[in-house]
Amino acid sequence: MTKLQELEPLDPKRHNPFVGPRFGQSQFGRLLIVGLSHYGDEKETQEPNFTQKIINEVIAGRSISYFTKIAHLFRNSDGNPFSPAEFYPLVAFYNFLPDHFSYPKQPPTHEQYHAPETQQFFRKVLKELKPDRVLITGKRLWQILPSRNPPFEPKPAYDLKAPLTGSLHPDQKHAWWHVTDDGEYALVAPIYHPSSPAFNANKAEAEKWIPLFLKFVSTPTKNRD
Repeated sequence: MTKLQELEPLDPKRHNPFVGPRFGQSQFGRLLIVGLSHYGDEKETQEPNFTQKIINEVIAGRSISYFTKIAHLFRNSDGNPFSPAEFYPLVAFYNFLPDHFSYPKQPPTHEQYHAPETQQFFRKVLKELKPDRVLITGKRLWQILPSRNPPFEPKPAYDLKAPLTGSLHPDQKHAWWHVTDDGEYALVAPIYHPSSPAFNANKAEAEKWIPLFLKFVSTPTKNRD
């Protein structure tokens, strides 16, 4: 078990991150994947270690389409898709919303998305885990992430385009650098949610984009305002 895995829950009222035993020790670097929410039994899903429990079950062989589709976007040295059992020990994962949802695709409210403590917890996870890449899984989640507002103040990565189509604010069409610690940044960018029709329709594009995301080398720049 790594030092990160031994951390006390960052917040006993939230889903705390899963940190793989080889996080930061693979070709992915320190890759954090951010989902939207859990659903199911209210008492069980509100446990702080619920995310860790679910992903450990996935590593052990439980089949959950969401996690399988993400793993398959990434290729090993032989050019083959990673299996969930191979992939998740290499990365970290957490769900953005702590709220209880009874069924898949239950729409969150505006208040849930924009709750200050939820937005602040995103910053706390970045500071604690210090990822260098953050993959946001969902167009709607990408659209409500903390943006230019203090104290977040990320910086644009104009040269890495987001692999999304349709109606997007100009700020949502490219990746962003988010501060993780003093002088350190994580490159944050989205894909479609794996359960959405758009994910399946754009899967080939996402597979081509993932290596660009992982290899993107640049430095945070000031906003073009």
